[in-house]
Amino acid sequence: MSQPNKATVRYREAQNVKEGESANVIPLDHTSPLVSNNRWARTSTVIRVDGTTFETLNTIYVKEDNHA
Repeated sequence: MSQPNKATVRYREAQNVKEGESANVIPLDHTSPLVSNNRWARTSTVIRVDGTTFETLNTIYVKEDNHA
């Protein structure tokens, strides 16, 4: 179950999105100053995958095309 206070981040591309592993993403609007929105970033462990949306320990990632 996702936590209600998790940030939702749109992403352009993702690789290796598998439960129990870290994924690689190119985020579009990540708010952390430690994450670039212009290049690949490694996520925390993926805990749930639902199509092109996935949740990590810290964040919910939504594919750019799915975001209204």
